[in-house]
Amino acid sequence: MTATEQTHYRRSGIAFAAGKLCYIAKIICRPVGQEPLGTAHHRAMQAYLSVAPGLLKAQNVLFVLGSGASYDHGYPLVREFLSTKYLTWLCDQCAGMPAGQGDHASRLAEAEQFRKISENFEELLSAAFETPAIYKRVLDYAHWLLGTVWEIDHGRHHINTTVEYFGLATLMFEISQAAQCSVITFNYDTAVEDALSALGRLLAPKGAPKESLYFNYGFEQPVLNVLPERMIMDFTGTALPSSYPNGRVPVLKLHGSVTTLICGKCGTVHYYPMDALSPTRAEDFKLYANSCKSCGDSSFQLLMVPPGKRKKIPIALDQLWAKAQGELASSALVVIAGYSMPEYDVEARSMLQTALRNKNVLLIDPAPSASAIEFLSNTARVNLSVIRQTTAAFLRQELSVFAPWLVDKYAQACAPIYLYRERMAGHPRA
Repeated sequence: MTATEQTHYRRSGIAFAAGKLCYIAKIICRPVGQEPLGTAHHRAMQAYLSVAPGLLKAQNVLFVLGSGASYDHGYPLVREFLSTKYLTWLCDQCAGMPAGQGDHASRLAEAEQFRKISENFEELLSAAFETPAIYKRVLDYAHWLLGTVWEIDHGRHHINTTVEYFGLATLMFEISQAAQCSVITFNYDTAVEDALSALGRLLAPKGAPKESLYFNYGFEQPVLNVLPERMIMDFTGTALPSSYPNGRVPVLKLHGSVTTLICGKCGTVHYYPMDALSPTRAEDFKLYANSCKSCGDSSFQLLMVPPGKRKKIPIALDQLWAKAQGELASSALVVIAGYSMPEYDVEARSMLQTALRNKNVLLIDPAPSASAIEFLSNTARVNLSVIRQTTAAFLRQELSVFAPWLVDKYAQACAPIYLYRERMAGHPRA
């Protein structure tokens, strides 16, 4: 497959599999009979929480997600952002892509330079935060890294998410129809948005209004689109909405996102979607993401901040923290997955300590730290249940109860499945 053919394949992926996707969309509703999406709320909850007796009466549910929850999408854990082993594995995946991904040697060298400052990416961000030139380099590196993983996940699948997250998105839609469901995440990647958007695109042809699908980022002020309308109309090959969706499920990204940019002058938040994340769209990024669409100022950069810098973050993110505290306070059940609650993330711990008091909390972690258990049990004083599994394993187990047919029939249509395995050298990730 040539680079041109690969680009066409990526851009037309949804249309190419339209028949299959329409069939999947019909099947998705089968576990709830002919009822509208959402009326099976309690059955879905019972399936997904079958391992947590006593929590089945929860109405408002909030998911708190860390980097471990995105692991099976290929996105890095905090300790992997600068890891030579992870980067070598990632480049190996890229070798299996027909179009390739450019010069990785320079990125490996850049990561080596960053490790001289700190081997922990979040500590690197914190150290670079005070020096704009270095901070911009770090953000550019993060944009390349997350965009490369995104490219691998999105170019070769009919459903641009893992089967586990596809099931999770169904659950979130159902809960939010009958009650309230929201997400707090400290991740910069788009794993949650991809899943919600993939399901949203399948349900949209059935007549569901746009505002009842997709996600929103929870910002108080309007979010503008970086890409002009004429370009947005050309972006049809992936799951993320072309323009900011302002949809059903709040996804509060407290450290920012690789899909958002902010104006340093007026503080306006902008949405930059889909293929724009891909390194192959780098020129488009430079062309359109160079000035604020509200005031025209050029002090424009990715909205991504390190932990522990809340006093210096933009007002838009500060408002998200306040909203997150409100979402926590109104939730009957909080599911924490892939987030270790590190002690250096002082502000996140402070928020959780206040908002989680006496709440039902389900912690999903294959090896939870003694510090996390102590914090939740004694400091925050929650009603804690611990599931010692990875997020993917937990979701797969619950999905086998809720919709076993989906795993068997459609796992091959979901990420991660890579092309041209013979081109890969077999470098391990861990």
